[in-house]
Amino acid sequence: MSLRTLIVLALVTLLSGGGALTLSWLEPRPAQVRLAGEPVLPGLAGRLPAVQRIAVEVRGKPGVVLVRDGDGWAVASAHGYPARTERVNRLLVGLAKLEKIAPKTADPARFRRLALGDPATDPLARRVTLTGRDGGDIAQLIVGKQRHELTGRASSGTYVRVPGGERAWLAAGLADLSDDAYPFLDTAVIDLPPGKIRRIEIARVGGGRLVAVRPAEDAPALAIADVPRGRRLDVAAVRRLGSLVSEIKFDRVAPASTLERATRVAATTVVTFDGLRLQLRVFERDRRFWLTLSASADRPAAAERAGRLDARLDGWAYMVADYIAERLTRTQADVLSD
Repeated sequence: MSLRTLIVLALVTLLSGGGALTLSWLEPRPAQVRLAGEPVLPGLAGRLPAVQRIAVEVRGKPGVVLVRDGDGWAVASAHGYPARTERVNRLLVGLAKLEKIAPKTADPARFRRLALGDPATDPLARRVTLTGRDGGDIAQLIVGKQRHELTGRASSGTYVRVPGGERAWLAAGLADLSDDAYPFLDTAVIDLPPGKIRRIEIARVGGGRLVAVRPAEDAPALAIADVPRGRRLDVAAVRRLGSLVSEIKFDRVAPASTLERATRVAATTVVTFDGLRLQLRVFERDRRFWLTLSASADRPAAAERAGRLDARLDGWAYMVADYIAERLTRTQADVLSD
């Protein structure tokens, strides 16, 4: 092989390797996140059972206050209504598991860019305070923006700052916060399977009535009482009547005493085959519908369930969607075909 040929081959090899090297430099590389392993809130994991109160403060909003209630939690900022315990526990565990990923700005003037400014003036910053039984603070944290699609051990992160701290941090994990009480509330009111309902009675204030009876448990259809001669039933409307008290959830909750000046719309009684009796009353206030409930037992078999339901529902008023109020206030005219 001639010297000239060797030189050409060497140049080709060099250029080929250099080109590959150049291309490798140009290829985007995912950012490698290295966790320091240091908790944002050191020692919190071991003190979670001691947390008695959780407060989330946001400028210009009511915020959320949660308090421990026996084995569960209550939403103090929603009149003390029971909270979804698993949701509260998820928040606490999430805070305890936050780990520092990388230090961020130490310039107070730049904290607002990460929603980590003073919560008294920064509308996007959220301050969470955990308080113990003695009223002393267990931990405080300012929680800002979230960051997703990280690589390494963390798939997502949250910008955080300890109040009084000199530096903001990107932390691994997400703090499951909300600046509204609704996500923490157990919004389920009542859910009875249609086939278990034996009798329904609806009485509208000012006139209008409906009585429906299921001939046997789990029978496919209800029978409507006192249908006028010559009139036909609207089969679809009767079928919808069976789900009268299925999956009822509320939009807002308040003590029943707040309905003293509300307009009463209708009273509904539902009786199940095992003897559970539900009394539901529909009210209207400020163009929204509210519902109150109480439970009792017609038979001993339903006594325990009625007691549990009544303890949970009695004394509360639930704002419900218009479609729920509509199905609880139907009269016989609403299930007759034209």
